[in-house]
Amino acid sequence: MYVQEVRTRQRGKVYRSLLVWESYRVGKQVKTRILCNLTRMPVEVQQAVRAAAAGEEACACGRIGRAGSSGLRRNRGSGGGLAAIGT
Repeated sequence: MYVQEVRTRQRGKVYRSLLVWESYRVGKQVKTRILCNLTRMPVEVQQAVRAAAAGEEACACGRIGRAGSSGLRRNRGSGGGLAAIGT
């Protein structure tokens, strides 16, 4: 999976699209397909997806800590996920 910025020109204007692509194999042939179009998403979302695709930390979530420490609470009522509370 990778993120690619595609620029096209039409009638003198330059248009920018931000696409999430996936590469896969069919036999010996490598093919690609578009998974998601991020063009109209907020800039923060675009940056977070780019960082995640590059294997980087997309947010400060790693600095918050574990369940039970300040800032995180376990929500057992709906699936047992973790929720970040304003830090």
